[in-house]
Amino acid sequence: MEDEMMKNCFFTELKKAFGNKRFWIAVLVGTVISLLSAWKTLERYFEEMRFRQWQIQYSPDDYMNPDLPIYTVYNRWIGGSYGQVELDIFFLLIPILAILAYAWSYHEEKKSGYSRNVVCRTGRTAYFFSKYISAFLAGFTAILIPMVCNLMLISAFIPAVAPDVYYDIYNGIMTDNMGFQMFYEMPFLFLILRLTLDCTVGGLSAACVVALTFFIRNKFALMLAPFLALLVIQYASALWYYYVSEISISPLEFIKAGSRSSSAWIAGGYVIVIFLLSFGITMWKGVRDDVF
Repeated sequence: MEDEMMKNCFFTELKKAFGNKRFWIAVLVGTVISLLSAWKTLERYFEEMRFRQWQIQYSPDDYMNPDLPIYTVYNRWIGGSYGQVELDIFFLLIPILAILAYAWSYHEEKKSGYSRNVVCRTGRTAYFFSKYISAFLAGFTAILIPMVCNLMLISAFIPAVAPDVYYDIYNGIMTDNMGFQMFYEMPFLFLILRLTLDCTVGGLSAACVVALTFFIRNKFALMLAPFLALLVIQYASALWYYYVSEISISPLEFIKAGSRSSSAWIAGGYVIVIFLLSFGITMWKGVRDDVF
């Protein structure tokens, strides 16, 4: 009986998460930015191809090296390129877009009294577990869709040439970046892991809002809290980089290419600690706090 209630509650939350207008607004905004980034990249790529054709036609003897690794899917999709305004805007907005998707739901349901009715029917554990997971998945997907759209458009025109370490200045992945060796030896796996990491940052940003709802009552402060926290960490990371160690400790840095020195241990540590804290607080407070 309890398993059935958990299952029904979970699928109800998923339906609400992926069926609400704010989720699709977040997806639309993110997709527009990602496609604009792809369009700028392709515009530059086609211009370069036209110049190469001119070289081949009018000066074939001087055209010795096609420089194929300069333009490849792995260094031109939104998760592998850098030095573009649209890219910076997209990655800066990741927490906001993820939170907009569904993270606000518990705050509104708590305020309206809807959560009381659900808890009476399904139980606290089922409700808060479903709420946390659905918020995470909605935030994860709100970032996944725009990034996949960008990747699909880029890969439709730019070949997936294997990256070459001798062209590292075009790749944005230096020897002190996490996954450096994987990027050159198994670039597709690196792409999948980068995509997963970026979307996980979005999912955890949304999940944190569910946990923070127990402590923050103001809706706008609640939704801006993870974003502001990331900006504070970004500022602290800059101080850390210049005065302590030349390695980034900011999630806003290591989720994109062209970043400062980064460590997989730091990225993994963030994911584990934030998940344990947000999930632990949600379930602990949810089971014990009086929702009535």
